[in-house]
Amino acid sequence: MAAAALFGAAATAVLTAAPAAAHPIGPPQTAQISGHGQRVEVRWSASGDDLTALGLHLGVLGEERTFVYQDGALVPEESDPGDAELLAEAPQLVDYLLEHVGVTQGGAACTGAVTDTDDVESAGVGLVFDCAGAVDDVEVTISTLTDVHPAYRTLATGPDGQRAAYTQESPRHGWQLGGDTTETTPMDGAVVPLAVATVVAAGAGLGWAIARRRTIRRVP
Repeated sequence: MAAAALFGAAATAVLTAAPAAAHPIGPPQTAQISGHGQRVEVRWSASGDDLTALGLHLGVLGEERTFVYQDGALVPEESDPGDAELLAEAPQLVDYLLEHVGVTQGGAACTGAVTDTDDVESAGVGLVFDCAGAVDDVEVTISTLTDVHPAYRTLATGPDGQRAAYTQESPRHGWQLGGDTTETTPMDGAVVPLAVATVVAAGAGLGWAIARRRTIRRVP
């Protein structure tokens, strides 16, 4: 009954977590890829859990976090800055993305830059890559979060229905961007089976998690 009372009512707890468990079997990361002239644009997005895992991996989140037990679930206290907000403000995020997202044209690397991190959780992060010639055919590399756990995936879309699944084993894919193409194909129902298959494959026999050490302080 005491346990039921604890989970039924809201109780505050201070948790010390280092590091938090990653969630490679949740929704996959996504990337929208487009090209115009000599520039390739990539819009990278990840779920809130994955942004937390990345923030802890990069060491930009404070180890002591305040959570609330509400209806049996742990939710962050509103007084705490969001993990995505803290990650967006950290210079480590820009360095990480430029290390793990890249574009090459004819074997030569294109010059990359992060254009915005204003709303990482809802809008993702924009990156641009300037190449030496018109970006008709390029190779895009994405290896985000596979250094946290190899089961992470990124599902990418591009012009004219092009799609690719980025994994630790397949971090590079070729794209035909047409040089003057700016429109990307949104993720739709056609790729749901791929996403489900990816999640199932990643989860099968995974049995893996990183345990959190917790110090809990109850507040009346």
